[in-house]
Amino acid sequence: MRLCSYNVKNLFVAGDAGIAQSHYGARPKRQAEIRALARALNRVEADLVAFQEVGSLAALNSVNQLVSDPYPYLSVVPGNSRRGIHLGFASRQPMQLTSHADRSLLDVDQQLIEDYPDAASAKTGVTCSLGLQRDLLRCDLQIDGCQLSVFNLHLKSPNQPAWSRLRADELRQAESRLIARIVTESQQHAAQTAVVMLGDFNDLWPSAALLPLDEAGLIQVGFATAADNLRSFWPRAITIDHILVNAVAAQWLVPDSAMIHDAKSFRRGSDHCPVSVDLQVPLSSAL
Repeated sequence: MRLCSYNVKNLFVAGDAGIAQSHYGARPKRQAEIRALARALNRVEADLVAFQEVGSLAALNSVNQLVSDPYPYLSVVPGNSRRGIHLGFASRQPMQLTSHADRSLLDVDQQLIEDYPDAASAKTGVTCSLGLQRDLLRCDLQIDGCQLSVFNLHLKSPNQPAWSRLRADELRQAESRLIARIVTESQQHAAQTAVVMLGDFNDLWPSAALLPLDEAGLIQVGFATAADNLRSFWPRAITIDHILVNAVAAQWLVPDSAMIHDAKSFRRGSDHCPVSVDLQVPLSSAL
């Protein structure tokens, strides 16, 4: 089974709320850009794709209908993004999704983290408690009789408005603490569940902001293409899209299967390259 993560950079179609919400000049994707995203998916040939920066189900479907073998199961779940960029999945089999957009960020003393929600509130001094900047979207699947939980994330970017009381890396670290807690909670009564976490971490691995994920026992999967100097965020030649696994999923990994997929024909669609990894359920666990 091949899992893929792909940040599709402001995947909007006409009418998506994110176009009006964005301060970055967002617009509907041009057809040539949508075709480039579909070409990338055709190259990867994943069984499950975790998407970041999707404006709507209609936007995701605009790509899916151009894929050589369209995915039968698509979902986009609106989260907390002020830019209207959400998380979604495309799957070859039925999936059950769980959002964590309602969970609150806590500091190291377990106190709610508060900040101004917008520039107008900063002027009046009104704060509110913060949650994940987008979401943590969990996808549960049954694979040959075994349970697989795939967590799709998109952590806080380095960009932070001047009116905020918090640095971007502080928010990213708080998100990592919360996500580590959620994953730990999910395994308390499902110790044999394989866990894979993938997405746009907006940071290098390892870093101080991502340390809580490492401390939670999640293991980074190294990319076989790293020796070829391929990087997932090609404009800056850095890798900020990662794949992490728990101890159970680590036993399912196909050696040297983690890849960064890059081609000039993909780059028209996004500033990120898709990344993927292959899993094989152990024969002793299969039905």
